[in-house]
Amino acid sequence: MIFSHPQNVCMTYWKHLKLSMGLSFLFMKGATCALIHSFIPDILLSSSTDISNQITQILKDNGCRKNKTD
Repeated sequence: MIFSHPQNVCMTYWKHLKLSMGLSFLFMKGATCALIHSFIPDILLSSSTDISNQITQILKDNGCRKNKTD
């Protein structure tokens, strides 16, 4: 196998690709919102926290972690 990381996190290559692409979109969205918020502090007040929480939940719900309880 060319790539071992997806298997190490209990995912197929394609599932890992889809997850990582989705995360990259959320990181770009978060960076854009944070940049806008830095110039106009009265808007997008909770966007960084909201996106961070969304990413955390996605990571908990995928791969080897999805069947573990915290």
